[in-house]
Amino acid sequence: NAFKGNFDGQGYSITGMRIINSSNNAVHGFFGIVSGATISNLKLNIVLDFSNHTSSVKSGGLASMIQSSSFVQDVHVTIEHIFPPDASGNYDGNLTLLGGFVGQSNSSTFKDCSLIGKPLYMSSYRSGGFVGASASCVFRRCFSDVEIYDLVKATNTGSQQHTGGFAGFSSLDN
Repeated sequence: NAFKGNFDGQGYSITGMRIINSSNNAVHGFFGIVSGATISNLKLNIVLDFSNHTSSVKSGGLASMIQSSSFVQDVHVTIEHIFPPDASGNYDGNLTLLGGFVGQSNSSTFKDCSLIGKPLYMSSYRSGGFVGASASCVFRRCFSDVEIYDLVKATNTGSQQHTGGFAGFSSLDN
């Protein structure tokens, strides 16, 4: 079920949280899905651990998906991603809609938010530092500071990976 309420973190920090990808094609984040909600005044320090599985859909530190006129203000996420290496020591997973802050956002507003993350592998489909993919969203005074890996690999595969430092894919955003 989607979170649809009002969450005021009152400026507190949540640290030491580790979310482990326990199954393929699961959604991950502090909140799973946020719909028509307000989230404010919160700091998260979180680890998203993909070492057990290499397939995931919609993953982000705050939420896997934020939609339906949700409002997020003064939320700051510090995230570490853990990925499994292949036989050569390189990451080669099958992740979709991976963002440091949110995996996918639709018709929502983000104000005064930030993401600091490491590492983010851009060989994932629609992956971005702040948001994997967004449509019809407003971003005001938001930023991402991420360590990006495999960008060359993502752009040389011949397929449309849609990657970026802030957004992997963006449509009709302000």
